[in-house]
Amino acid sequence: MSNKTKYSMAFTTGCLFYSESLILTEEYNRIGDWTEVRKKSIDDNLLQCRTESSSKKMTGEIIKRLKCLSDEELNALINTNREEQCWLLWVAICKCYSFIRDFAVEVIREKYLSLYLEVTHDDYDNFFNRKADWHDELDKLSDNSRSKLRQVLFKMLVDVGILSKQHQIQPMLISESFIRTISRASREYLSVFPVSDNQIKEHLS
Repeated sequence: MSNKTKYSMAFTTGCLFYSESLILTEEYNRIGDWTEVRKKSIDDNLLQCRTESSSKKMTGEIIKRLKCLSDEELNALINTNREEQCWLLWVAICKCYSFIRDFAVEVIREKYLSLYLEVTHDDYDNFFNRKADWHDELDKLSDNSRSKLRQVLFKMLVDVGILSKQHQIQPMLISESFIRTISRASREYLSVFPVSDNQIKEHLS
């Protein structure tokens, strides 16, 4: 069965891109135009890629994600600590890729709230198969592509700090300032983290 809103599954291009995202965000804060940032990144090889085609691909992917953040979130991205920077990049990824957002909310957060803290490949495969019943674009992916997407997603989750290397959900102490920054533009995206509603409400009351 098809669904009007298709999932984009183009997130095999790299993982979190922590350092590279900060470089491009700083350029955007200086220039104020993503088109010009893209041009400068490619012309000057800001991301230190080996080829121009790699530079174009990486720059395009990172900018696509960063454009999903509000100006306040982008400003926070270069003015906070590394932990919260990773969390902001996770918000950008979840905004850019609704498949990842749904996995974070429907699998990881639900497991956390139910006190089941291990996230397995089977959890991913079961989620993928459920979504494939409604998204024809998932059915068309090869087994190799499915495996690659799973690998990249789990690496992102470890890099962000949501999962340990053993794929256990990590307790997250999200600060009041972070919650308020996200809630002003993207309150619903607080649910992409393994935190309870009470934790969020405590900081917003």
